[in-house]
Amino acid sequence: MKQVVFVIAYLLSTLALADPVSLPEQVEKINTLIRTNNRPLPPLLKDEVKEAIKDFLPFSFLRPLRAEILLLLEKDLLPEKSYLDIESFHESHSSRISVFFFFEDGSGFALPIKINNRVLLYTKTVEAACDPKFNAGVSICDEPFVDLPKKDAPSRPKNTDIRVTPIVVPGQSMATPTQRDALKVEVKLTNKNLDDVAAYFGTGFGRQEVLERASAFLGSQKEAWIEVQELWPNWIGNKVNTFPTETDNDVCHAPAREFFFENQTPVQSRNARDTQAIAAVLTRFYCPLESSEGMTFGDFLWVPAEHSGRFILTDPKSKRDVSFSVNSGGNVPYRFYWMDEDFSTHPYSHMPDSSVRSIRVDVWRRCR
Repeated sequence: MKQVVFVIAYLLSTLALADPVSLPEQVEKINTLIRTNNRPLPPLLKDEVKEAIKDFLPFSFLRPLRAEILLLLEKDLLPEKSYLDIESFHESHSSRISVFFFFEDGSGFALPIKINNRVLLYTKTVEAACDPKFNAGVSICDEPFVDLPKKDAPSRPKNTDIRVTPIVVPGQSMATPTQRDALKVEVKLTNKNLDDVAAYFGTGFGRQEVLERASAFLGSQKEAWIEVQELWPNWIGNKVNTFPTETDNDVCHAPAREFFFENQTPVQSRNARDTQAIAAVLTRFYCPLESSEGMTFGDFLWVPAEHSGRFILTDPKSKRDVSFSVNSGGNVPYRFYWMDEDFSTHPYSHMPDSSVRSIRVDVWRRCR
């Protein structure tokens, strides 16, 4: 992950915005090519270009520059050096129009925006990644979820004592250097707060399911501390703060997307680790939150095209947010950790970055 972060940071630093390009002029250039070459295509519309770019931005590594790019689009402008082009595929008699973004070092990428008369929306094309025939027969984009969170859901269970403790994860990692830092997250169960604990941690898993597990754990005791993953009835409960094995999906996007799945998708699944599956799930079931809105259990933490995880709770003592995630490479556990470190550009340096929520991480909440 680190190398990806540094490459992305470099590219973003070199994406020039100072001398923007006229979008109407680029659209007219394409329409002139259509007319002069007698291509059987409808004219390209300025709004079609805007629609395709805006649809792509929430899932692009251009997240730090999203506001600036949207502002340019509102002014009918594209970033510096960007241009539109059209290419023909003679065997299929198709034509594709793309917008090209370039960086100061000459590198860049193309975003297809239209084939023939069809506007290409990223959120529609990613649905192909969900096909069970490519994913060991599993519908990887059909997230099981019970009891939707409320709009004003809290960032920790009400009337409940919480204990967050730094730990060192034991066991053998698949690669080195091994990263063992994690957090043990516990809540105190009492006869008076079982419903509050179930209401919070039952989001997604089902309040009744979690209530029964909490009640069984407490038994006849007046109070008892429980690690929160013991409340969950799926694979997460067994894997938190342990190292992935060769049969696990250890790339961050798969465990984050499958947080509420009964079991992990088989490693043979072609697209389970892909960001396209994330985009499909978020588009189908989730709504983005403003950076000023509070988080609650199960909210999806998304550094577009780079890192994924889930929000767990806010530690009342330190006021820091706790997340769940894993980093690819086989040397990091499935872990609870501080969000301001794990989702920063330096997740192993013990240097909290308070800006991650406003600059790097998009938060999505299950809303349908």
